[in-house]
Amino acid sequence: PMAKLTSNDPSLEEAMQDVSRALSEFKAWENGYDTIFEVLRRAIMHGAREQTLDNVSSDLQIEDAWVFILEVRRKHKHRRKRVAECVKALVDSGSERWLRVVSESPRVQETLTNLPEDAYEEMVQLF
Repeated sequence: PMAKLTSNDPSLEEAMQDVSRALSEFKAWENGYDTIFEVLRRAIMHGAREQTLDNVSSDLQIEDAWVFILEVRRKHKHRRKRVAECVKALVDSGSERWLRVVSESPRVQETLTNLPEDAYEEMVQLF
């Protein structure tokens, strides 16, 4: 089942599972990207505040989360501010794992360079 929006403290782990599913199944993306993004955003904001972002079980999940966030930015321009808020929270959190994955993952780097120029510039400035 998908993580619920009603929870005050969305589980980063649950949100990450939804993200991975949305990336692997087109239908899951089309039907639920909005809710998944919102839950992930809240979980990231909470994790950044509580310094618990590194409690994710695998770097692959972190990679999926970055790709998902960047894909949301590419496909849904109206989410620009929310995406920027997420990225800024991740960068400002000082999480070594999240920042290492974003700089070392070929998949994340490729997704980043495939963004439209305005979105690319926006993201690069946040890093």
